[in-house]
Amino acid sequence: MSAMVTDEVRCKRGVEWQDDSSIYSCSGCGSQFGLLLRRHHCRNCGKIFCYGCSSARCVVSDVSKSIPQRVCKWCKLTLVPVGFNRVTFGDEPNAEVGGVGQRTSSMEDPAIQSLLLMNGNNMCVDCGSPKPTWLSVNNGVVFCIECAGHHRGLGIRTSYVRSIELDEIKLEEIEGLKHSGNSKFNNFLNKFDIELALILQGDRTIKKNRNIISRKYDCPAAQVYRDLLKQKLSNPSTVVSEKNIFVLIKEKMASSGAAAEEKIKRPPKAVKPKWADDGPTCFQCNSIFGATLRRHHCRMCGDLVCANCAPNERPILEFGYKEAVRVCLKCFNPPKPSTKTMR
Repeated sequence: MSAMVTDEVRCKRGVEWQDDSSIYSCSGCGSQFGLLLRRHHCRNCGKIFCYGCSSARCVVSDVSKSIPQRVCKWCKLTLVPVGFNRVTFGDEPNAEVGGVGQRTSSMEDPAIQSLLLMNGNNMCVDCGSPKPTWLSVNNGVVFCIECAGHHRGLGIRTSYVRSIELDEIKLEEIEGLKHSGNSKFNNFLNKFDIELALILQGDRTIKKNRNIISRKYDCPAAQVYRDLLKQKLSNPSTVVSEKNIFVLIKEKMASSGAAAEEKIKRPPKAVKPKWADDGPTCFQCNSIFGATLRRHHCRMCGDLVCANCAPNERPILEFGYKEAVRVCLKCFNPPKPSTKTMR
């Protein structure tokens, strides 16, 4: 796609286009990207998915009026709520015309149906909406489609999200739900994180807020819960006393505080300046550009200058320029002379 195309054309208005340089796994299934698994942006939510999770296409009104765009299968569920086959996608490589070879929805699995009736799983773990259809594998809880969008933003280490309707849920992925459940998870947080419990006692609509959900699943108590659930899955006979749980939470708090302190000590990452629009004159000497006086941008401040006002070059490591690049006189700072005595 041309670099001149704006984010407004590439993605839904008001949605941030996820930077692929920092994303190493699919936002849907968690598969690692590589030479054989390419990245694809959903034109509705802006997140990055693999082909299998973003092979669906439908019209996104803010991107194009009538041309179908690539979207993830979760966004298609909300974009085409009427007459939409919630189990298969016609444009997936293994889906045949006429519904032959359709996948079976995990909602039809009797084991999953029974789990959705136990331990408060008939309501969303975060907002209380009825009939949740989304699963957090590593937390062992289920939630509604609206809260699922917030969970996917937490990252798979915090909440590994699966759709019970759209995905083929494996047996090992529902083991956590067997040993956990919405009631057990919320009761654990209410008991071991009093501050969070007071927040969640408010209006249920507050719980759908991204910041509240992030606070809930990133807190030390939730981290310890995930660790204990993982231990329980590997050894069902594992029993941890309340005293030891408090110790584990304090250790998590200490490590989180040390990490936050270390992050504060690090200098903020430098941001490249926005280059000034091309104009008729140099910003510093007001000389008129022409055939013999070319325009240049200072890589340090972004100003538009002539060659006379930007005669020097030097690396700018904080911006990633390892080779010498052009900078204006105002920004050029020559290295200080050595203080060693000349012999």
